[in-house]
Order: sequence, then C-alpha cells, then structure tokens
Amino acid sequence: MRIQFEYPYLLLLLLFLPALLYFYFFILPKYRQVTRYSNVELLENLPRSWRMNFLHIPFLIRTIIFFFLILLLAGPFQGKIKKTISRDGIDIMICLDVSGSMLFEDMKPNRLEVAKKEIINFIKKRESDRIGLMAFSGEAYLLCPLTLDHDLLITLLEKVKYRDDIEQGTAIGLVASRATFYLKESKAKSKIMLLTTDGENNAGEIDPMTAAKISQMKKVKIYSIGIGKPGVNQVPITLDHVDIFGNKSRRRTYQTSKMDEETLKMMSSQTSGKYFNAQNQKEMKKTYNAINQLEKSKIKGKFYLEKKYLYQNFLEIILFLFVLEIFINNFILRRTEF
Repeated sequence: MRIQFEYPYLLLLLLFLPALLYFYFFILPKYRQVTRYSNVELLENLPRSWRMNFLHIPFLIRTIIFFFLILLLAGPFQGKIKKTISRDGIDIMICLDVSGSMLFEDMKPNRLEVAKKEIINFIKKRESDRIGLMAFSGEAYLLCPLTLDHDLLITLLEKVKYRDDIEQGTAIGLVASRATFYLKESKAKSKIMLLTTDGENNAGEIDPMTAAKISQMKKVKIYSIGIGKPGVNQVPITLDHVDIFGNKSRRRTYQTSKMDEETLKMMSSQTSGKYFNAQNQKEMKKTYNAINQLEKSKIKGKFYLEKKYLYQNFLEIILFLFVLEIFINNFILRRTEF
C-alpha cells in the first residue's frame, strides 16, 4: 500500500536537498582553509587514515535526517478506501422439490441436479439478501434458516438429494405454509418464496391455495417454477433393478410425470408473484435470471478513507540516524587534541 501525505505541499522543501549537496561538495571546498606546502610530492607517500573514508558520512546522515523530517512534517499515512453498505434487502426462502420425479432425466443429468445448479448460481448473485432453504416431498423440511452465510447455504444445497426413506409425495401446500411461517417475522421490506416443483399437490394437510392466501396475508410473494411439460407426460428415468436371482442392474425406463401448472399459476397470482415454466436447462437458467432481475435489493454504499498515520515509523528512522551520527562522530571520527 503506497504512502500518502496529509500536507503534500510541504514536500516542495525536498527541492533544497540537491542544492544543499551541490553546495557542500562543489562550493564549500573552495573556501575551506588550506595548508600550503612547497612540495606536495612529499605528501604522496604519507599513509592515508581509514577514517578519511567516513569524512563526509555525518553530513550525508544529516541530509537524510532532513529528508525524513520533511516527510514527517508532510503528515505521512497509508490509507485504504472502505465501503459501508446499508441495504433494503430481500428475505428469500427457497423451497425445492426432492420427490422421486425430480430424478427424471428429461434434463441432464436429472431435474434435481439442474435445479440445484441454477439455484446456486442465483444465490451467488444475491450478496445482500438473507436466504433460507427448505426441501419437500411428502413432508417439508427446513434445511437452513434465513442467513447471510451463503457459503454454508450452498454447501447444504449441494448435499440435497432424493431419499426413499422419507415420506413420498409432493406437499406443495404444506411447504408453502411453512415457508411463510419462517418468513412472517422478517423485517425485510420484501419477502419472497421460490417454489420449485415438477408435480402436483398430493400430500400434506394444507391445500395450496389456502397456503397462498396465508402468504398473501403475511405479504410473502410466491415465485413458482414448474419443471417439465405441464400435464401428464412419459419421462425417462434410470432405476436400480434386481432380477429373480438377486442380481442388481440399472435399467432406463419411462414413468408418468404430472405437473399441475394451473395451481402454481394461481398461487403466484394470489401473492402478486409470477409463475415460470422450465422444460430444459436453458429455460431453467433464464427463469432464475428473470427472478433475479425482478427482485432487486436496494444497496446504498458509503465510502470513506481509513488512515494509518506513520509518524512513529519516521521518528524511529530519524532517531536511529541521529544516534548513528553521534556514534560516528565520537568513535570513528574522534579528534585527538594536544
């Protein structure tokens, strides 16, 4: 980090240093007292004292001290610009379907992995927002409460996968109501729910539209994302297969996928949100980019210069040079008087 000065105009005093050096080495010697000898050749064989090598050192040290004194008077400091951010942020609860149909392979490698990838890209763009994560199938699970620790959030999201040991189904109404519960105490000016699913509500004790009305009352906006083609479709999936002899293999087959687009549309409309349909990875990417553009956080930045003054550093240098000059004058260039 470069050194800056509080009073830079005082650095003009440094222009005197070259003049001072010129005067000392070129002008002053002409006026120094000299001793006249009738034959200077007699002096050529006289031994030269090693102290003569240090003759000009004290002056050079004083010049350097003068140099650092000027820098000291100019107020040296190191500074860096810092920014404080005040945000009118958005609190976002991500609700991700992890039911068995999310393993369908009309997107590569499957719907769940594509959704996770695009959600992670979305999270990375929301630096100033608190984001939480829920996973749901036949039940709804809070995986991460609202947080600004997006690294932790992404780590948890990467670990999300389909599990056959939990209740199966698609509880859209249940997850929407619970996400609203976690968002209702938020002090953020905007609260949104990102509901990503490829199915229809067939589990849970709460109807999706009832959950949407609760969300509307709590001012939670629902952005719903339907994965796959609306209605009933035959979709490829790879499953483990065990034959009558107990041999395991993997078999690619087709299963029925049914996505209730109308319910998702009505839930979003009820809460002043928006519905998106993503039938491939490209559309999935466009969907999350569109939501990112629709819900912008207002960020106000305030910049200031943080200074670290260097007076002590320069004083230490000056003190060292001053002691060095005293040492040279008293121990190296010491004169003996008779």
